[in-house]
Amino acid sequence: MKKVFRVFFRFLLASFVLGSITLVVTYLVVAKDLPDVDTLRDVQLQVPLRVYTQDGKLISVFGEKRRIPVSIDEMPTHLKNAFIAGEDARFFVHPGVDYQGITRAV
Repeated sequence: MKKVFRVFFRFLLASFVLGSITLVVTYLVVAKDLPDVDTLRDVQLQVPLRVYTQDGKLISVFGEKRRIPVSIDEMPTHLKNAFIAGEDARFFVHPGVDYQGITRAV
């Protein structure tokens, strides 16, 4: 019985060490390509150019990406619920980290 326990313990220890090494190496490889946090916080949406006449009538809209920023209050409730259901069905149940979902994924 002690031999089985030793083998199992060695396997767990080796798995932990290899997993830790893998995480550190992955971080070191990926970290150099990650953008700066301040860059991520400063989001500039590409809003199309709108050309108006002198009296305020819209002539045309130019630009490939027609993004118009809206606040969360302007979004329909069904759209918010659809995003939540698609991303995390238990969003309103857990305290911020869905341990049940993480366990299921593992």
